[in-house]
Amino acid sequence: MRLALHPFFMKPLHIIVLLIMCCGYPGKAQVISGKVISRKTGEPVPSAFIAIEEKKLNGKYQFLQTDANGHFTIKLTPAKYRLRMEILGSCDTVINSIELRDSAIVSIEVKLPPYCRYDASEHNSTCPVCKKKRNVIPILYGLPVGEMDESAYYYAGCERTCCEPHWYCKKDKITF
Repeated sequence: MRLALHPFFMKPLHIIVLLIMCCGYPGKAQVISGKVISRKTGEPVPSAFIAIEEKKLNGKYQFLQTDANGHFTIKLTPAKYRLRMEILGSCDTVINSIELRDSAIVSIEVKLPPYCRYDASEHNSTCPVCKKKRNVIPILYGLPVGEMDESAYYYAGCERTCCEPHWYCKKDKITF
């Protein structure tokens, strides 16, 4: 018994087209690769979360994490992308427009968490107005349990962003 092939498969050009359709075009891939590092220490950030959104397909994401050395690599089709990177318990950093063209390799370095104007005062409780520490109390965030000692702490509420002040000056009534 002879095995007969459909006439479509008898032509070499048809076989090449079929292979390309099944296996993809053997050209260079479009790649976004990068490294996530700590803005404060300069060290790589392992397990940072990365969400990649194709801009014209609003709401469709691909997710990945950095490796132990803070590196990541992903192959994508040519398009415009938005990258959102974050580490647990910190703000995210967004790169709004990365455009991948044919045979593109885009390399980026991201520092997390993003800059916060209150970082400089994190360990310095001197009021920037009166230049004194004696009227300054720490700011507490979250839901207080028990009695609130408003003379020792300034309660700022439950909602947090990633850039909050650390201190409150009772005399000048400012947060910094």
